[in-house]
Amino acid sequence: MPTGNSWSKSHSSETLPMVKADLHIHSQFSSDGEFSLTDIGHLCLAQSINTFSITDHNSVKGTADALCFASREGLDFIPGIEIDCRYKGINLHLLGYQIDWTSQDFLRLEEETAAKVMGSFHEMIENIKHLGFVIDAAAVLAKTNGQLPTGELIAEVMLSDEKYNSAPLQPYGEGGARSDMPQINFYLDYFAQGKPAFVPIDYMSYANAVELIRDNGGIPIVAHPGLRSCLNLLPKLFESYFCSCFCPVNPILAS
Repeated sequence: MPTGNSWSKSHSSETLPMVKADLHIHSQFSSDGEFSLTDIGHLCLAQSINTFSITDHNSVKGTADALCFASREGLDFIPGIEIDCRYKGINLHLLGYQIDWTSQDFLRLEEETAAKVMGSFHEMIENIKHLGFVIDAAAVLAKTNGQLPTGELIAEVMLSDEKYNSAPLQPYGEGGARSDMPQINFYLDYFAQGKPAFVPIDYMSYANAVELIRDNGGIPIVAHPGLRSCLNLLPKLFESYFCSCFCPVNPILAS
């Protein structure tokens, strides 16, 4: 099986070739992804992307399949992950690249994070009901396909069945003011940190996330540095932990 280190080994000459890369992609194994690894690979090929990384939230389940696809198609692949973490009460995302994805540390991270997210689900549903929405928790869980429930999925379920129609849902329906990206907008309006249905989750600390990545041979990168919640923290994050920052540029595959 490929090791995932082909990029650093095969491109070690002084003159590097032109690289078209997407280093922030979520697959079906991420809480906010939907594409299979095969679909992602073919999308990369179609867009002439020759280097890519799968950075699923708190999971490396897709790495083995991505490595195999990359090896078969002659693409370069960088093992990665995106860890949900907290810094002084602010939720952050920390990317890790060139990690040892076979480490048991990442399996434990996924299991522990999944338990915390599932533990918050009932409160998410109750919060949204108290705000006037109509939703059935069992219907949401039935749509997860083995993944974790999200605010976006709650919106998808409500918008897919007329029995969940309600006044506060109307802006997200066809022709509504928030209907351009209804699921994402619903999450941003109700479940993002500081919004009315937000449920705090005790994610690992930013310092521990940096340590986890570095202990497993990886490079920590702060994701979404332009977000308002993150922007003012950047000097402290960089000075304290010597991290870099990264902002995705491909809206089709990255979020």
